[in-house]
Amino acid sequence: MGIPERTVDTAVEEIPGRDLVVFPDGPPRAARNHLLHELLPPPATLSPPATAVAWERRKALLLSQIREHVLPDVETAPETTVPRLPHEVREGPGWTEVKLVSGDGTPLRGLMFRPKEAQKKYPGLLYIAAEGENQQSIGRTLTRVRQSSNAVVLIVFPRGVSDRPWDDMFRRTAMRNAIVIGHTTESLRLADALTAARALMNDTQVDRARVTVLGRRAAAGLALYTAILRPEVAQVALLEAPATHKDNPVFLHVLRHTDLAEAAALVLPRRVAFIGGMPEAFRFTKEIAAVTGNLKQVGVTMSIEGLVEGRTGHGFAAGW
Repeated sequence: MGIPERTVDTAVEEIPGRDLVVFPDGPPRAARNHLLHELLPPPATLSPPATAVAWERRKALLLSQIREHVLPDVETAPETTVPRLPHEVREGPGWTEVKLVSGDGTPLRGLMFRPKEAQKKYPGLLYIAAEGENQQSIGRTLTRVRQSSNAVVLIVFPRGVSDRPWDDMFRRTAMRNAIVIGHTTESLRLADALTAARALMNDTQVDRARVTVLGRRAAAGLALYTAILRPEVAQVALLEAPATHKDNPVFLHVLRHTDLAEAAALVLPRRVAFIGGMPEAFRFTKEIAAVTGNLKQVGVTMSIEGLVEGRTGHGFAAGW
């Protein structure tokens, strides 16, 4: 085509790596890059309300902020029901396997236990499994609930929580991809918990007015927010609850608006029970409960089965 031949200079000057970095001896000791997520967003200022009316205003604002700015897309699950299975069918040690589908189509594994008398209405207990838990460990936690045979129990395993959990590489990938769509791993798991709560309350053997949601560690936070977003839930039980959202569960923007101790007060006047002990941070919850006349609704519970069955007197649920 008459184009003159050209040559490309491919010579490379080898420069020592030390001369290519900004801080060859490591970042300055005073570097705060790892704290930017705490320093840049304005944190919420938590102070107990002066009056019950002031708390009602704060509560309405918080619920609006949580739904609009923190968890805007977690309540999209369609109406779901737990399959009605014959009561004599049992798989494993008294559990029946059930399948649920979260709002975005994610399949969820569930385990259900039903009392033998099929014609009665029973309290319902939703147990949200946490990472590191399995059917055997949860079964031990709920042994006395099952022995009493006075509740319908549904264990839900949110995405990534099962006998075959995500490996570390997939967990990191899922966390990063969740942020791209405006979620975190925990907010997606909350959507799964909300689906399970709706399924349990729709079951014909469950008394909708007596549903308890229970979780351990990070799942305790999911249980709390399930009760916040499902006002039909009668009470929430927290086992080894995290003290702050900095620990778990991680939700986008949540610390701009509130933290777990104040969020727990959003459940009031329904019961907020701590299994075995209450973290110090939740004294703030009791301060709000005292102002609003709900102090008896926040306390330490020593018996899961007693709580589920509504027995909250001496020996079952004590003040703190």
